Amino acid sequence: MPRRRDVSTLRRLCSSSIACGFEQEWCSAKEAEALSRDNVLYVLGPFQSYPSDVINEIANALRERSLLRRHHTQLLVHSNLHTLDLTLFKNTANESFLVQLVSQRCQKLKNLTMSGFCKASRKTMVDLLCRLTKLTALNVSDTGFDDQMLHIVASYLPCLQSLLADRTKVSDAGLTMFANEVEGVCMLRHLAIEACAVDGSGLQHVLNSTDFVSYRGPSFLRTLPLSKQLNHLCQLTVDCDEFGAESDPDAVEQAFSLLPSAVPALQKVEIGGRVSNLSFVAALSQLKVLYIWELGDADQLINVLTVCGAQLTVLAINYVDSIDLSALACLCPNVQHVSVGMGEHPRSGEEATSHWSKLSRLELKIDADTASSAVPASLLLSTLHQCEDLHSVHFCNVSTVDDQLLLGLLNLCQQLPWQEVVLESCDNVTASSLFPLVAHCPRLQKLTSLHCKQVMLRDHQALVTEYPPHLFNVIFHWK
Repeated sequence: MPRRRDVSTLRRLCSSSIACGFEQEWCSAKEAEALSRDNVLYVLGPFQSYPSDVINEIANALRERSLLRRHHTQLLVHSNLHTLDLTLFKNTANESFLVQLVSQRCQKLKNLTMSGFCKASRKTMVDLLCRLTKLTALNVSDTGFDDQMLHIVASYLPCLQSLLADRTKVSDAGLTMFANEVEGVCMLRHLAIEACAVDGSGLQHVLNSTDFVSYRGPSFLRTLPLSKQLNHLCQLTVDCDEFGAESDPDAVEQAFSLLPSAVPALQKVEIGGRVSNLSFVAALSQLKVLYIWELGDADQLINVLTVCGAQLTVLAINYVDSIDLSALACLCPNVQHVSVGMGEHPRSGEEATSHWSKLSRLELKIDADTASSAVPASLLLSTLHQCEDLHSVHFCNVSTVDDQLLLGLLNLCQQLPWQEVVLESCDNVTASSLFPLVAHCPRLQKLTSLHCKQVMLRDHQALVTEYPPHLFNVIFHWK
């Protein structure tokens, strides 16, 4: 019989216990039926005094176990919440009802996430924005949020510091109106309007009206050179494709060359689209986090990392035609999160000459058509063995991640610090290595297997039987 597993926090243990025993201890069948009616807007229940982070964790524990229902929402969403992730409850009731529920009950909210609520009625959205006047952070991405609602934000939410409105109906006209209304008093510091109809003029007005800390969205490169230096902006996301990288690469390169002087305090840069020249990165003296979604040839990246690699804590590169993992470890010894998506011609040294002593999260994704010898097992084994603080691993289509590698790693390490493991399209992994893996990872919270051909549904059921979630505090996801 396996031994009861330790948990990372007492809160997680309590949340798991509440989730598993909710119907028996907290809500009878008759109460659940009564709470499921549309006319119930106010409930004084057993969770009224629970803090926001505990409520969100209980809701997440219920959702992970596919137990979350409408009556849970009625009991968990209470009037004393300061932070709420409404997306956790999205499938428990009609979206308009959920938005109305929050606007009626949660007048003290300061941080609200409701991304993806595209079916919520306009009336309930407007009512919510008018009522929750204490909000400092709002996420309305993938909703019907538009210029009129942006006007309401300017009028009713004077304390708002973070607005995430990716893939909404915000336009240049709305941004210009917003900038004129809040000029001199705007507290907004974080703005995300990715995939919105913004061409630059409205954005330039907003950038000049407040001291942004982070920006994610289109047309930032078009605003350069700016009329003032953005000394507070430390996080920036730009997309080369929206700027027209293929049609006018010289203009893109010129705009990137202006970044170090226009935004001298940049610490985090995300670059979407295929970038042809990375020389500007070396001039960002405070850079800590670098995301490049489509790099191509990695030689210029190696040249840049030779200059600034030692200062990075996060490095994520995707669609790289060729990369040497051992070279990355040598040039970026202080990174804590590494994500590499290899393209058609990856290359990796046979042995790791250096290792990431501070690495806590590793993601390795290989193109489906790449040769099976792209990442040698010896390199992976030595890397995983030497990363003593590694908490999260994600392997996608890595053929060398197989039973032999996992069992070999377990022979070297009696216990692994891993808390989350994701195996995606790793077709050489079977249940014979997954059972020992769970046994040797006392801190494991989640094991996910996606499209692994030799891992069957019966293996998932056997793991759940061997390690019941309410006793061992580990969640198994299978697909």
